[in-house]
Amino acid sequence: MEIKGAYLHFLWHIGGFFTTIACFGSIMWTLSTPVYREQKKGALLMEAVIFARDSLGPLFDLANVSLVPSRILVTALVGTSVAFGSFSAAATLARCREYL
Repeated sequence: MEIKGAYLHFLWHIGGFFTTIACFGSIMWTLSTPVYREQKKGALLMEAVIFARDSLGPLFDLANVSLVPSRILVTALVGTSVAFGSFSAAATLARCREYL
């Protein structure tokens, strides 16, 4: 879901202060919604995630991230490998083996 927010920023160059305030408002609205309104809470949470990624869009521009299809696949595979490798190392080095 969060990739949709980043894609919207790349497509229409939205994001910044307004989406940050909208994200904060969506989170507050989610917290004030009663527990028995599960579908509404889920929709508000997805809305907050999209606004959060829209807010991070200018940071992607600052980092000059280019969306080249061949680089996306390699970046995704390397990032996934690093994440699983670090979790495996943490599980292996843990004293109680509680992460296994």
